[in-house]
Amino acid sequence: MPPSPKAALATLIVVDDDPLIIEVLKFTLADEFNVVTAASRAQARTLLHRMDKPLR
Repeated sequence: MPPSPKAALATLIVVDDDPLIIEVLKFTLADEFNVVTAASRAQARTLLHRMDKPLR
């Protein structure tokens, strides 16, 4: 089974405390990146620690 198109994309973490900014950036960047969002620096750190492989 070939990898999904999303698997081939680099992952980008968007961190902002404004949900509207997060949504706009996610929408804008979703075609070029696998976008992961966090509402705070602490949440972003938790996401990074939970990822099973390094970001590329």
